[in-house]
Amino acid sequence: MKTIYFTAILLALGIDASMAQTSPTQTTSSPPGQTNIPAPTPYQVVDRGANYKVWQRTIYEKMANGKTVSHVHSYTELASGMHYKDASGNWTESQDLIEAFPQGAIAQHGQYQVIFANNLNSAGAIDQQTPDGKRLRSNILGLAYYDSGSGQSVMIGEIQDSQGELISSNQVLYPNAFDGVKADVRYTYKKGTFEQDVILREQPPTPESLGLNSATTEIQVLTEFINPPALVAVNAARTSKDEQDISWGVMVIGRGRTFDLARPQADAGRLIPVERDYVTMEGRNILVEKVPLKFIRASLSRLPLHAAIKSHNLKTASRHLPLPKTPLAASKVMPMQMASTTFDNHGYVLDYVEINIAQDSYTFQADTTYLITAEFGIGPGLTVFEGGTVIKFDTKPGNDEEPRPGSDAIDLYGAVVCDSSPYRPVVFTSINDDSVGESTFSSGASLEWFFAPAGGPSALNFNWHDIRVKYAYYGMFSHEGQMNNCQFVNCLYPIVMDTFDGGTYAATNILIVNADAAFSGVGFNANVYHLTVDGCTNLLLDWDAGTDNTISLTNSLLVNVQNTGDGSIQSNYTASVTGSVFQPIGGGNCYLPAGSPYLAAGTTNVDPNVLLDIAGKTTSPPLVYSNVMLTTNLILSPLVSRENGLAPDLGYHYDPIDYLFGGVCFSNASLTLAPGTVIGTFGLDTFSLDIFYAIDMEGGGQFYSHGLANNLNRLVDCSTVQEESFGAGINTISLVDVMLGLPAGASFDFRFTMFSGLAEEVLWIFENTDTGGFRDCEVYAGQVESDTSALNSTNCLYFRDYYLDPSFGNTPKIFNNLVWGGIFQIQSTNALIENNAFDSLTNLFLRGSGSNNAYINMGSYHFFTNDITVTNELAYQTGPFGSFYQPTNSPLINAGSITADQVNLYHFTTQTNQTVEGNSIVDIGYHYVATDINGNPLDSNGDGIADYLEDANGNGIFDAGDLGEWQISPYGLNSGNALQVFTPLK
Repeated sequence: MKTIYFTAILLALGIDASMAQTSPTQTTSSPPGQTNIPAPTPYQVVDRGANYKVWQRTIYEKMANGKTVSHVHSYTELASGMHYKDASGNWTESQDLIEAFPQGAIAQHGQYQVIFANNLNSAGAIDQQTPDGKRLRSNILGLAYYDSGSGQSVMIGEIQDSQGELISSNQVLYPNAFDGVKADVRYTYKKGTFEQDVILREQPPTPESLGLNSATTEIQVLTEFINPPALVAVNAARTSKDEQDISWGVMVIGRGRTFDLARPQADAGRLIPVERDYVTMEGRNILVEKVPLKFIRASLSRLPLHAAIKSHNLKTASRHLPLPKTPLAASKVMPMQMASTTFDNHGYVLDYVEINIAQDSYTFQADTTYLITAEFGIGPGLTVFEGGTVIKFDTKPGNDEEPRPGSDAIDLYGAVVCDSSPYRPVVFTSINDDSVGESTFSSGASLEWFFAPAGGPSALNFNWHDIRVKYAYYGMFSHEGQMNNCQFVNCLYPIVMDTFDGGTYAATNILIVNADAAFSGVGFNANVYHLTVDGCTNLLLDWDAGTDNTISLTNSLLVNVQNTGDGSIQSNYTASVTGSVFQPIGGGNCYLPAGSPYLAAGTTNVDPNVLLDIAGKTTSPPLVYSNVMLTTNLILSPLVSRENGLAPDLGYHYDPIDYLFGGVCFSNASLTLAPGTVIGTFGLDTFSLDIFYAIDMEGGGQFYSHGLANNLNRLVDCSTVQEESFGAGINTISLVDVMLGLPAGASFDFRFTMFSGLAEEVLWIFENTDTGGFRDCEVYAGQVESDTSALNSTNCLYFRDYYLDPSFGNTPKIFNNLVWGGIFQIQSTNALIENNAFDSLTNLFLRGSGSNNAYINMGSYHFFTNDITVTNELAYQTGPFGSFYQPTNSPLINAGSITADQVNLYHFTTQTNQTVEGNSIVDIGYHYVATDINGNPLDSNGDGIADYLEDANGNGIFDAGDLGEWQISPYGLNSGNALQVFTPLK
């Protein structure tokens, strides 16, 4: 749960961060053991903009020393068109509201406005003003058939006089709107979308009655736009057919859907897209919406049969479709009336949705919980999903409207970056899921929401990876692309192949738990490796009830799958079983137990990339330490088996967790982690003091974790790996995952250790410790609080963290760190802060002394002498060990206060060319261990021990404490005739 302190509140209220000079922690003393703490304050809005608002509340939590600390929690609510500016220029809540108007009806309380004519058979019956000031006047012309086999078309229903009625607070209905076909037209106004529905009340005439072939005929809705503005973009080929997304700027016509009005949820699993073209016909601008009749034949058969409606127009198929004349202007002006009868909830809907893409680009930040309350459109700029972000959805339809199948909660109309990785997933879940992220209003999980984070052409050939989707109607839409290392839990339709024409999809390492249909679509081909399905009605579902879907499964495990469904399955090293085959541990329910017949039962005869995807992952469960006090030293090393290129296990593989810790107290004992060890943490209130923690070091306890540059140790929240929540109390207060030093005397030493949580819900507290330090560590989306005498940090990466050292008397040394995003505050006047890079922070406060720090993309921060300001973003690069290597022209190179050997960075680099620092002036910011051309840490003397390990103090000199002379080979190969290794220095 995200925690933001006092100075963050100032930012939310628009006060400059440089004015935040007071301590960010508000503390009151309480007697030790007291369990009564103040109740959380109600949520309130502290900031708002066009498409967002920030909710905030204060929660009071008790520390182990008896102090009650107030933490400010927040989340960001998103929806396109959420607010509009009133006459005074203030942001006002948009309303899904249509009101009577002298010329008909009007929707005017939002970013875009619409006037509805009384008579639909009017020129420009729908008159819209877009958020960017453009005018869109349109009217429906009619319904048509087009036979792709013969090339012939025919109008089956032209628009006729139809008086509009207000049928709800935000809907207008034009009944009996077509000559020749019994159908209505309905418009729905929402803050972020505008919908046009043609509702067929009876079966349209058969194509054969008009000389056409049902198998090759599509039904079309023709809408004319009168003198429209120029198109900004027409994005073609969402699938490989000629389908388009039409944009006039902010407003975009996206994909429509068809569904049975009386049973939308029954049709939800068979999503038939309404494709569209924007064409010029007879010099007129026409939007053509179309859907093949063969795909909706079964649904149309439930409507009453076509009646012999008297038509004024003779219907004859021809190769040229004559358009109806543009309707005349409305002849009668009067306010639109409320409908006198109840809306008939029977019919078949052909719809299109116009989307307010008011957000050009967006980054879902790793330290933030988001709540999507209506469709949120992004484009044409970049959308970034950072690993660690938690995105919740409250897109369940209101009580006055039917659930609309295919309603996308996030519409993407630009490039997409999925910036997730092992132990740093992106989580999509329901508003009612309090197991991860910030707690929102509701409690108890629900399936009643719709979600598709792939609305536009950018989803083509895109690789979704390291994500978790829970409680979704639809998990992921895609056409041709890839999916790797993904979990789908309690989703009705997890993976939707959104295509008509046989797109090929590749997926590796997928977990699907409790689904109706694991894969759905029309005519798709999927190659899937290491799939686990645990509980599923149909493996495949074809939208048109056909059987032309094909899925190839390799090294997979199907458990309690009732039916194959629509299509064929090709199985290769795949088991299909019923019953219980897993060993649930913690929140991971699909581990394989020891002795399972599915261990090492797979084949390596697959694409090498498949083996790379599961390399280092596991199907083995962790060992649990829970609710226990340990008084003897504990040394832990990697426990669970990892895939190593030999015969793989079947099914889904987890990121490995060797041990789960919850409520574990060390009393005058030490915990030591060998390189590569992974601990998953969860909170327990062992002492019933309202203190939830994972690890507590009492008295003289010591926590020693030294990984390697190429084999990190990891302390991660269990929810970064396991699909379900685990641990009592995790949802009620900030989780204390590592709490050290109660009472004084504890110490800790972390090197090459990664810390990871979700949306800043993990809290690492280092309190009353005598000594402690981070070196060469990476901390993602968590909170680090210290009351130790000296919390030292050298050469660490802090990515969107909350870092707080609140004590004025501490003496922390902060050298050569990269702090990217988040909040970083040092209160001590004794602190020494040098050679750090602070990039894109929300809030920064520093005290003490220092020099040669860099402030990147942050304005005019300047705390110490020789600090530098970089106004532009730094173009970080990806290398062997991470994504924060500096470019060769970085202004931070050789810009430090001392030489690299003096801060033990002799064998490190900041650049992908692996130029070693040596004894040159140190680069500002985070460093990685330098590697050879194969990506291995440099070993200059070839003795099998990396230079940075042999030269233990990192100063480049063989002296006391070193493991050996890193420049001299133990094999005597240092003569002129021997092999010599040269390492380039700066």
